[in-house]
Amino acid sequence: MVEANDTFNRELGVKMNFLTRRAQQIGGTGAYIGGGAYAPPTSTSSSTITGGVVTTNETFTPGVQTTANAVGVNLPSFTSTGGTLALSLFNSSLTRILNLELSALESDGVGKIISSPRVITANNVKAKIEDGTEIPYVTTQTSGGAVTQTVAFKSAKLSLEVTPQITPEGTVRMVLVVKKEEPDYTRAILGNPPIKSSIVETNVVVENGGTVVIGGVFVTDSQNSVEKVPVLGDIPFFGWMFKYKNELGKRRELLVFITPRIVSDKLRFD
Repeated sequence: MVEANDTFNRELGVKMNFLTRRAQQIGGTGAYIGGGAYAPPTSTSSSTITGGVVTTNETFTPGVQTTANAVGVNLPSFTSTGGTLALSLFNSSLTRILNLELSALESDGVGKIISSPRVITANNVKAKIEDGTEIPYVTTQTSGGAVTQTVAFKSAKLSLEVTPQITPEGTVRMVLVVKKEEPDYTRAILGNPPIKSSIVETNVVVENGGTVVIGGVFVTDSQNSVEKVPVLGDIPFFGWMFKYKNELGKRRELLVFITPRIVSDKLRFD
């Protein structure tokens, strides 16, 4: 049994903010588009008269940013391991600043899983071989206001069931059931994964020592998604600054090969 997997993923996103900030003077204000804010500087003064001497005290508090830096466009690549490219544009007096961060990710993977179950049996006698695991899951029952939780198990196995028959011509007729099960943790509910299964049932005639492909499953999954700022994301050439794009492609192919061999009815053990 051979299972081949081919995956491809590409992401492209943008984060952008704009700051306008006046000089550090009384009444100066500034703000980040998207929610960040800048408090203006303040000044206070007080006077006291002691023995005919006037004393004046003045206090100046510079402007400060009151909230965290925010962004006007926040559509980054969702995967934190992607690469980023940042760019800042500003005027000569540093009162207007444009920050632009471009994040991108591209991944490509190929995998192959080979399972080779083998079993020996007599003519016209069914044989079965299994290899797998038992997955625990919790069930909850309520009775009379009392909640009871129990642990049960469900199996995820690779199994081969075969009933061979040797024909007078020396070929092998086989009734076959091949089943492959595995948990899918990406779709788990409350930690309990569903079981993905692939089953092949057939009746074939094969020469002694020959190989036949009894079944194949080919699955293709293609997804394309776009998130963008209305209107701005549709501007030619510059629209990519206001959108997030994701392309995802998956291909999975499962093939089952069967090779029967006739062994002597006399087995010698040393």
